[in-house]
Amino acid sequence: MQDPTSLQLAHQRLGVTMLYMGDLLLAEEQLTQEVVDYELERERSSIRLYGQAPSSMQDMWLGQVKWLLGYPDQASKHLQEALGIAKEVAHPFTHAFVLSLSFTFYYRSEAMQELNECLDTVFPLAEEQNFRMFSVQASLFQGYLWTKSGKIPEGIDAIIKAMEFLKRMGSQISRPYNLSNLAEAQGLAGEPDQGLATVEQALAHVKETDEHYTEADILRVKGDLLLLSAESDNRAEECYRQSLDVARSQSAKSWELRTSLSLARLWQKQGKQTEARGLLAEIYGWFTEGFDTPDLIDAKALLEELS
Repeated sequence: MQDPTSLQLAHQRLGVTMLYMGDLLLAEEQLTQEVVDYELERERSSIRLYGQAPSSMQDMWLGQVKWLLGYPDQASKHLQEALGIAKEVAHPFTHAFVLSLSFTFYYRSEAMQELNECLDTVFPLAEEQNFRMFSVQASLFQGYLWTKSGKIPEGIDAIIKAMEFLKRMGSQISRPYNLSNLAEAQGLAGEPDQGLATVEQALAHVKETDEHYTEADILRVKGDLLLLSAESDNRAEECYRQSLDVARSQSAKSWELRTSLSLARLWQKQGKQTEARGLLAEIYGWFTEGFDTPDLIDAKALLEELS
């Protein structure tokens, strides 16, 4: 008879693989398979066999997918459930792993206070348990946090050092996304041409590895950087359109919203009010939750400007 926990983990592994490849709907399908109900003792037994708490990890990965698909409130709910299970099973590796994955959720959601609190938990935990990977991940997101709070040179330095360390460790997962965030920081530092070179590295890595789940956002960042450089608006618009094509092919509504904001702002500047409003109204009208999140707040404000 098939062990239910092994089956749960098989669905989880396939779901995570599909997530990174950008097949978000299949990832969601795999990560919502109800194989076993959560029970504390079963979870602890699974830890002894598999080294982590499967239900906690399942909720965390599903939360990542839900955010990309455009359900930020559901994503937050799964995140909190994952953290709750991780605390209940009292397994340091699971707790550190779930916290490190929550960095991404908080950063994408622009929840900087929550991200900072999470970092404050992970740094001592990783030091105590000698979890070097999680310590480096925390340093990476500390760099992102610094760039958003005005400490741009310190942030860029921290990002580069963390990425170099991850590369030496043989960890290349999420490298395109990390390069994209570095490029964005370089743009904030007044170096858009350097940022564009970094973006090209990110896109090359996407092509090489088939890690497509952040491709749409990388293309958005490229468009934003082109507007900061001496390039024409037409090249930026082309990148935004490519980003929208990728986001729509993946059903990545959160990326679609973010790129639509950038393109609508460009069109607003060019006097294309009707086109800007039509683009933004369509994606804004799709959402059914998360209206207190920064992207949707910004979209509502811009729509009011365009009225």
